[in-house]
This record gives sequence, structure tokens and C-alpha cells, in this order.
Amino acid sequence: SVNRMSTQVDDLVPLIRPPEKVAHYARDVVYAAPNGHQLTLDVSWPEGSGPFPMLVWIHGGSWEQFSKEANEGLARYVTNRGYVVFNINYRMAPEVTVREIVNDAMGAVIWAKDHATEYHGDPKRVAVAGHSAGAHLATMIAVAANDPYFTPSYTSATGNDCRVVCAIPVSGVYDFIKGSPDFDEDEAWTRRFGATRQQDPEIYQKCSPVSYVRPDLPPFMVIWGEKDFLRPDNEEWVAALKAAGAPVQGYMVPGAEHVWPTWHWSKKAIESYSIMVAFLNEQLQGDGK
Repeated sequence: SVNRMSTQVDDLVPLIRPPEKVAHYARDVVYAAPNGHQLTLDVSWPEGSGPFPMLVWIHGGSWEQFSKEANEGLARYVTNRGYVVFNINYRMAPEVTVREIVNDAMGAVIWAKDHATEYHGDPKRVAVAGHSAGAHLATMIAVAANDPYFTPSYTSATGNDCRVVCAIPVSGVYDFIKGSPDFDEDEAWTRRFGATRQQDPEIYQKCSPVSYVRPDLPPFMVIWGEKDFLRPDNEEWVAALKAAGAPVQGYMVPGAEHVWPTWHWSKKAIESYSIMVAFLNEQLQGDGK
């Protein structure tokens, strides 16, 4: 299957060039089991009592493939700069739709808040970030946290929700409403959304971050590659947030194509990680009060 092959590719990434060592690492922790499907995440956290600010990281792969292993290098880099990082998996299309995948990602944020103290994290200082499809999911968490259309796959007994302080989408997709000229004939979209746009316009609208643009969104740092096929999408997202008066910064990585964040040893990857960390420091390094 596509999934198995992509997972094997991801498994190789940390082996090609071992990522940084971290003080603490918990692998394959189960955070939810919607319809009996066990969802896992890895947690890495620094030495010391903290509490440290937290980042939930969401991998890419067109909502259909890849795994958290692809971004272990990024997760460890961020951890070593003072963060608890939750690097998550989620269910994939076509078994579920993008709506359920958003539910999984939202649930992971709530779970991270509920379990913050176990990993010396601060549940009041949580950011979300991701690459490609993961950037879309991270953005959805930031813009649609308590929208009743979504039902997070994990719910808190203590009232934690999935609101975040800030978001870092890297090379994301933000608008399924305009689509592309062949959008409705494209079976990939039907596979991901479980319907064509004619059949279920609501899922396309509710899963599009552009539907939620408003001035009082959390601050965004949007990152994309200069040679990225999604460059226009990211430039348009920054422009839409700016036009609405929402807090946003954009950064284009010179010379980068689409999957550069995965090659954690490359100069381009490290450059974008350091931009992410600088933004996180700016947003989260207070005392949380």
C-alpha cells in the first residue's frame, strides 16, 4: 500500500542522518482511539522541571500518507531549544475524510494540554505547526478551534479545548472553495473529502481556513519555499490575513522546493527551524501569565 511504502521512506529519514539527541523521548504514545483506530504521537522534552512551552507538530503527505517519523529531526531540534514537542500521527484518507483528520489533530492538542505536566509542559503555552497537509491541519486548529462542525477525537475531562497561542503553517493549503479548474473531476479530492463539491459543499467550506479569516486570530508565522508548488497558496494566505488585520508574518525559504523541512540536516531545513523557534520564543517564552 501507499501508506506502508511512505512509512518505510519516513522510517529511513532519521537513519540517513541521525537527528539531535534529546534529554527525554517517549515513542508511540496512544492519544486517542476513534472507532478503535489507535492514534499515536511521540513526545520529546528537555532536561529540567520547566514548565516548558509546548508545540504540537503535524506531518504532511496529502492527508493520505507519510508519518510522524518524517519530522523527528525537526521535533528534536525544537525540543533542544526549550520546548516539549508532540509529533503526531492521524488517520488517513480515503478511510476517513479531511473532516475526521481535523478532528484527530484537534484531539491531539487537547490531549497534549491534559498530559502537559507529565512531560514538564505548560498547557497555557501551546503552539501548533505542521508541513503541507499538516500545515492545513495546524491552521484549522488555530482558526476553527471551537467550531461545532468538528468533534475532536479526544475530549478532556477537565475542560481543555484545542485553542492555541500561535500557529506555524509550513507550505500549507488554505482554500478548497476556489479549487482548481479540474477540481470536481479530480478523484483525489473526492477521495479526501468523501464527496465532490457539488455533493457536499459544506465540507469543502468548513475545512477551508479561508472561511474563518478574521482580525482576532492567533498570530501566524507562514513559511514556504521559493520554488514550492504551493508558494501562491501561502502568499495568498498571508495576504488574506493581512487584509483582515490578523497578526501574520511570512517567510520564504530561498531556493527551497516543497519537502525541504524533512531533510533535517540540510541548511534550508535548519534555517526554517530557527525561524520557527524565533517566532515561538517571541510568542511563548513569557511566564504564561
